[in-house]
Amino acid sequence: MPDYPAEYMAMLAPVFAEPVPELAVQRLHGDLTGNVVFAPDVAPGIIDATLYWRPPAFAEAVILVDQGWFAPYIDLTPFADTPELATMVPLAARRRFAD
Repeated sequence: MPDYPAEYMAMLAPVFAEPVPELAVQRLHGDLTGNVVFAPDVAPGIIDATLYWRPPAFAEAVILVDQGWFAPYIDLTPFADTPELATMVPLAARRRFAD
């Protein structure tokens, strides 16, 4: 299990308490962090496709969870109006903990 900062785990604790509802799924890249390349004057490129059947918000949730490695605090408040994303954060975190 990765060694996440205690502050990060405390922030995620209330999120883990939320039940995860059934949502429609589609094929998506489940590991975008570190797998997007950028160059001037061209669209971003996605490499190393890791495809999963997950709800659309899952990919964004993985990126939010991964930010815990780079920032001591992540404010999930801006995502309060996106219920699909809010319900995917626990799944994304559980996925990272299993890695």
